[in-house]
Amino acid sequence: MIQNKSDYKRYIKIEKDFYYDSYPIFTKELKTILKFIKLYRKVEYYHNCRKDLLGKIYFFILNHHFEKKSIQYSIFLPLNTIEEGLCIIHLGPIYINQNTKIGKYLKIHPMTTISKNIGKTPTSPKIGNHVWIGPGSRIIGNVTIGDNTVIGANSTVTKSFSNNLTIAGSPA
Repeated sequence: MIQNKSDYKRYIKIEKDFYYDSYPIFTKELKTILKFIKLYRKVEYYHNCRKDLLGKIYFFILNHHFEKKSIQYSIFLPLNTIEEGLCIIHLGPIYINQNTKIGKYLKIHPMTTISKNIGKTPTSPKIGNHVWIGPGSRIIGNVTIGDNTVIGANSTVTKSFSNNLTIAGSPA
């Protein structure tokens, strides 16, 4: 997660380059998504690094703006859950539980839910690096998704999978 200003700048550069490398035609929607991710990272930076009074005030203002944008776009990303290289493919509903841990270079489509299970010991998923999550997917409970995994559209993942797999289905 972002620990200092150089981390913040590195995250922003990586995510900007990731978008520009992935899309030959850069649309207004992609610019909007990139601005939203930049705001997300800025809120993380002020939350994690700026403990002075001015930093706390600016965090409060930024976080309020971020929450409004989250509601507007229906994208709910808790702070300090996603490492560098976040790529949201399209605007649309995305929900990620606050206890989820996600590795580097996540590509995620709308209509996706990553959530804890319900019960006596609710636990959240752990997702590795370079994971692509298709539209409409649900990842629920105490699962671990390995690196370089593709989760197909409309899949429901309720068990763990190792690295270098393509998984799909309901249940996957």
